[in-house]
Amino acid sequence: MTRSAGPRRRPTFSHRLEYVCLRIATAVFGGLSPAVQRATARFLSWVWFYVLPLRKRVVLENLARAFPDRPFRWRRRTARRCFQHFVRMMGFEFPAMLRFDKADFRRWLPAIEGMEHCDAAGGDTRSWIFVSGHLGNWELGVARLAVVEGQRTTVLAKPLHNPLVERDVARVRRERGYDVVYTRDNMRPVVTAVRQGRALAFLADQDARRAGIMAPFFSVPASTATGPAYFAHRLNLPIVVGFCVRDKGTDAYRLRFYPPIVPNPEADRETEIERLTRAHVALLEQAIREAPEQYFWFHRRWKTQPREAKRKV
Repeated sequence: MTRSAGPRRRPTFSHRLEYVCLRIATAVFGGLSPAVQRATARFLSWVWFYVLPLRKRVVLENLARAFPDRPFRWRRRTARRCFQHFVRMMGFEFPAMLRFDKADFRRWLPAIEGMEHCDAAGGDTRSWIFVSGHLGNWELGVARLAVVEGQRTTVLAKPLHNPLVERDVARVRRERGYDVVYTRDNMRPVVTAVRQGRALAFLADQDARRAGIMAPFFSVPASTATGPAYFAHRLNLPIVVGFCVRDKGTDAYRLRFYPPIVPNPEADRETEIERLTRAHVALLEQAIREAPEQYFWFHRRWKTQPREAKRKV
């Protein structure tokens, strides 16, 4: 199993306080029934939205940019549902996942569509690029693949803000059968992971600042990370895009994979990276349109202006 050096930051007092609060929340909320989770999430999200409206303006601005033709009432309702989804997912579901076994994963995520696309992409080596986004419950999707389907996976990610939380999350991921390589670390573990037949997983939908390339996201240029496309082209690995989204009106999620995006190793590198990036961003947009209330609109996705990024797609 590949391992990176992990977070090296020294935790501050604020980090320690946040960590204690999270551990308390895990102990209190992790075992609640789905009905109690729904009711509590509605209440806490109401408080967050109306009393302590942190990031509320960002969410509404992002929805207005992504859905300019929708009425304000629709965007406001979607924003409230977005707050509710993430209160429940981060506050209740993720703590509960720390104690899941195979039966729990099958109950929470009973349906996988398009698993044949992963099998075809992996071929004999079982290596492929898994691209997802901050939609639905992305952690549940990767964990289900590792624990139930036996798909060994290496996640490429930025470390979390809190190094104590990052330490625990990394430990849980390793115990579930998928490891983390931090993007600031040496990339040799990535090559090792491919040789071991592991899938490389990316959440490639946050502002990449000057390091990204501009790709259209809801028809607006957005700085997008090139990591998935770069490794797909360099290592000649197909990209399979997938999202773990809650079925409407239920407590269960559904993991859906799309047909592989196959790289052309003979093509010009920059041209191919642009094509692959555009393709996986388009699938993300398609999935968001089907469940906009489950997307992480709290992030300033269009913060980087076109002139600040490396180039435009």
